[in-house]
Amino acid sequence: YRQVLNQYAWVESILGTSVMHGDCGITGMVGSSEGHFSANMLAVMCYQLKALATNPVEHIELSRARNRLKSSVLMSLESRMLLAEDMARQVATYGFRESPGLLMERIEKVTAEDLVRVANRAINSKPTIVAYGDISKIPPNVSELVEATLQADA
Repeated sequence: YRQVLNQYAWVESILGTSVMHGDCGITGMVGSSEGHFSANMLAVMCYQLKALATNPVEHIELSRARNRLKSSVLMSLESRMLLAEDMARQVATYGFRESPGLLMERIEKVTAEDLVRVANRAINSKPTIVAYGDISKIPPNVSELVEATLQADA
């Protein structure tokens, strides 16, 4: 996040995301820019994923990310509506609700090697591209281009 925003002034936002279900999950990146930067945005996202797959994050960055995630999770649970939604999602996904304390412990156990493993798994999976807004600059074969970029040697 920080590296991209500091390096590319045209990037409006970028973040990693994951969606988990009982038997599958989605790992991805979400980014936004003006339409004429669409191709550049996709390339930056590919390069960031490849960098994560080959260069473990530094301890201080991982610590910051863990703290940010824990803060975000705990702050979201202050809203009764979000708390109820989280409880329902966990019960529907896992069959039980995990306590916030246990979740904080699990977040703290994430290692740089875990991130490398997940990034490599994402790179070696067929990409799915979702775009909205001004997509006129995105080529029709964007999925193949992203896959080729992810598979290309650094």
